Amino acid sequence: QPVLCCAAKKKLILYKWVGSSFDEWKEIALPDTPACMAWCGDSLCVGVGRKYTIINVRTGAEKPLFDSNSSAPAIFRLPGLQEMLLGRDSISVFQDFEGRPSRKYAITWGAPPSSMVYSHPYVIALLPKSVEVQLMETQKAVQTISLRASAVVPSPRDDAAYVLANNQVYRLRPVPVYRQIDILMESESYETALRLCELCMSQPQVAAKADGIYRAYGLSLLAEREFDAAISQLTRCTSLDPREVLSYFPDLCPAGFPPASAPLDLKGHQLLRAYVSLIKYLNALRRRRAAPGG
Repeated sequence: QPVLCCAAKKKLILYKWVGSSFDEWKEIALPDTPACMAWCGDSLCVGVGRKYTIINVRTGAEKPLFDSNSSAPAIFRLPGLQEMLLGRDSISVFQDFEGRPSRKYAITWGAPPSSMVYSHPYVIALLPKSVEVQLMETQKAVQTISLRASAVVPSPRDDAAYVLANNQVYRLRPVPVYRQIDILMESESYETALRLCELCMSQPQVAAKADGIYRAYGLSLLAEREFDAAISQLTRCTSLDPREVLSYFPDLCPAGFPPASAPLDLKGHQLLRAYVSLIKYLNALRRRRAAPGG
């Protein structure tokens, strides 16, 4: 049976759908007026004072979680997932419907958020002086909009969001993902570009960019002497000429092939590490080319 919950002063009033209307079912007393709440299965996650509590509405059993510290409590249920984001200062913590941490990471905002919406694959949050957009899987801000907004709601038809600010309603519409990737690549934000690409590979225009990201990210990591991480990306790239990788090593650069603009100057243990990673790359390339259809 559908259940409706209303907060009234220091209590929750629950209604059950009976026949053609909601009938009052029960009341649950609280120590203070709830600031926010969200359904999580048969329970409610409630922010009262500075504390979060999960209340089973059928049994009345309560499970205290943690304090929101200096910020007001803020609860956001992630659509389509059995997860919530609970605010604690400028951090949003992932919790499952049992009140357990559901991810090893949290989202850190520029200030404590008052409200948020999810627009795949982004979380849009209202901060005191701005609207901040983060890619949830990388916990990195991709855009900050200078708006003192008071409310945000998701569009029921697409990935847009509506923001109320300055007595006006603004529609935030995402740039096509393939264009977002281009912008991230231009700013050399390769890790974010790669994660965004992986999240949206079902879009043909996005999938077509994967090889270019592997190449650019891998060569960037190679220049930074992150050898294992570089090879991990470069082995995924199917269009890269292996001589371009060798061009970073002056002693190995093929004759007639232009050297890298910033070749590596390596010695001792660092050179050994680089060669070990390079051998892994060349062996992976040989296996791929020896495979049927390679």
